[in-house]
Amino acid sequence: MAIPKSGRSPIAKNALTILINISNDLEILESLAEDDTFLGTILSRIANPKEPNANLLSMLLANLAKSDSLSRLLTLKRPAIPSLSSATNALDQLLDLFNAGVHGKYNPNATFEYLPYVFADLAK
Repeated sequence: MAIPKSGRSPIAKNALTILINISNDLEILESLAEDDTFLGTILSRIANPKEPNANLLSMLLANLAKSDSLSRLLTLKRPAIPSLSSATNALDQLLDLFNAGVHGKYNPNATFEYLPYVFADLAK
């Protein structure tokens, strides 16, 4: 039985909330933060202008940034996001996302208020 589209968002929201909560455990944090595929998925989804859970994704990314392994965001290359930025550096894209998201200009569902925590942890 397929889950109707209207029922998918609460499932994703709950799954993200669980990931946010369990990422407080150091072993789980390191496992999630070191997973390149997982990080790529988070970055792709958070940059989607229609993502209803973008704020939760930014909160999860803020938790993951507590791991030293996420310092790779400083040099990680990603495809440019034409609707957002011509930048190909992941950190530059996140900065552009935060700037565009402050007033809901990029994604009306998100303000990306947790991204500054990512930036702060990367600056340490």
